[in-house]
Amino acid sequence: MQTSSKPPSSARRLLLVEDDPLVSETIAAMLEEHYDIVVAPTIASAAASLRASPPPAVVLLDCLMPDGSIATVLREADRLGVAVVLTSGDPRQSGRLSPDRPFLPKPFHQDTLLKVLDGIR
Repeated sequence: MQTSSKPPSSARRLLLVEDDPLVSETIAAMLEEHYDIVVAPTIASAAASLRASPPPAVVLLDCLMPDGSIATVLREADRLGVAVVLTSGDPRQSGRLSPDRPFLPKPFHQDTLLKVLDGIR
């Protein structure tokens, strides 16, 4: 589901991997003025969205997806050179799965999210 009617450019496209519809709607609202958002509610849809043309500039990835391992998304993002920011409502996830990637504990404020995303551009 893409929240913008404009055709996405690779530099402004963000893949939001989040299984909770309320959380994904909230995050998309935070970012809609800054990015063309593509929401992927499953690992399979996230991997397919990464392979789409053009690939996103960045992935915002929930660490705890119920339908599979986020390793699939991380490998595909690495293969394509796409930056990944990890998120989770469980602070124990910080750095556990991929310590070299930015991590945002949920809930987070819009300013914090934008600052992290600006830092990886």
